[in-house]
Amino acid sequence: VNCFSGVEALRNVDFANAYASAVNDWLAATWVAADPRLRAGIVVKPDDPAGAAAEIERLAGDPRFVHVLLPVRADRPYGNRFYWPLLEAAVAHGRPLALHFGGSSGNPPTPVGWPSYYLEEYVGMGHIFEAQLTSLIAEGTFERFPDLRVVLLESGFGWLPPLMWRLDK
Repeated sequence: VNCFSGVEALRNVDFANAYASAVNDWLAATWVAADPRLRAGIVVKPDDPAGAAAEIERLAGDPRFVHVLLPVRADRPYGNRFYWPLLEAAVAHGRPLALHFGGSSGNPPTPVGWPSYYLEEYVGMGHIFEAQLTSLIAEGTFERFPDLRVVLLESGFGWLPPLMWRLDK
């Protein structure tokens, strides 16, 4: 169960962290408690890595929360050392990062500005996944955190072979 709640768009960090905790508590009480087969993603405020790490730590003992849910659109690429506290917490508790389609960072979703139609944003989302994966590789994230696992949700995969070719080139 992924509750894509838009917490990343909230600019008041204290409110956003409290909101993320409330969403996670609601997920635990309403959804994953209702059916033992269900699992959930930990909702965090990604641009507050210390707060995100605290939320991961808070839920680390609950095996029903199986990954850390992050929107693929972010204020900066996830390989950036700014996010290391979040990544350290995820690795320490064996939770993969789940980068999910969408998000609202306040930045345009395309390199040339804001699209007029959802179709433009939808089709262009692949390049955001490319940018995030490239950042994780180029910044040495997997060398620093060799046990880090990353899952790309609703990203498709047609963009991956050309990206791998370009990175090898």
